[in-house]
Amino acid sequence: MPRLRFLLSRAAAALVVIVTTTALTHAMLRVLRPDVFRGDEGPLIPSVVAFLGDVFIERDLGLAPSESNLPVMQVIVQGLPADVSLLAGAIALGVIGGAAGGIVAASRPRTLLARAVETAMALALIAPVYWVGLMLILVFAPGVGGPFEFAAFSEPGTYQPITRGPVAWLRSLIVPWIVLSLPIAALVARMMRGSMAEVLDAEYLRTARAKGISEGAVLRRHALPAAASPVATVVGIYFATFASNALLVEHVFGVPGVLRLTLRAAAIGDFQLLQGLVVVTAALVVLGTFLADAAAGFLDPRVRGGGAALRLWR
Repeated sequence: MPRLRFLLSRAAAALVVIVTTTALTHAMLRVLRPDVFRGDEGPLIPSVVAFLGDVFIERDLGLAPSESNLPVMQVIVQGLPADVSLLAGAIALGVIGGAAGGIVAASRPRTLLARAVETAMALALIAPVYWVGLMLILVFAPGVGGPFEFAAFSEPGTYQPITRGPVAWLRSLIVPWIVLSLPIAALVARMMRGSMAEVLDAEYLRTARAKGISEGAVLRRHALPAAASPVATVVGIYFATFASNALLVEHVFGVPGVLRLTLRAAAIGDFQLLQGLVVVTAALVVLGTFLADAAAGFLDPRVRGGGAALRLWR
């Protein structure tokens, strides 16, 4: 079962990365800030092993002084759904929009529409997400005094969890999704344009056209799956950057995720909370990379190990 072997190998690698990151985070904190562990000055290796047991068996990351001494795990569990909602929605929106833009730019090269898409990609890629978010608030948010107040615009700090209703949840996240998805869409569009331009010249596509298959069917059934695998790989590679951008978007729009607590924990020296946030962020990045890797393997069997795997997959 090539699919199962591929997924199991990637899952095992992801688990190793998460455990290693957790151990290194605790070890570095003990070495650089031993005052945090005053009263627990035991040897480093046993301390790391005990911490791994607390995290993965007891699910205990200590207490967070900056959050009224609540357990760090409780703080993370309360805020993590907002982070996942923000990242998942923005990545989905960015991948869909970027793929559509890349296909248009590749299938209609040197046209006015393709030039417009390429210009939009460049602007979205270089514009900082916090600046874009602030400009949207100043221009469209009701009650700010901007020139184009938009009633459906979600004001900062009005996030609603999905348990309050899907409509309220969508309304509170649509603008943060758009802001966070812009660099994702630009990256995906550029990658899709390059992949599609290469695939469209392939011999098997010329054969499909010669058989009378419509251009839309050629793009949808043959070109798009072949071009999408590199896009999935790139999304996985840049997932850490997306998480960093999510931190900024959460600050701008007041989304109550755990990522936004990172700067405050570092500023006031809440190293117990900071340690837990590093572990959770690393786990999110590894999970996102794993899902992107799995998608790339599903779209292109060559990712999973060469010609033999390709024959078995087919």
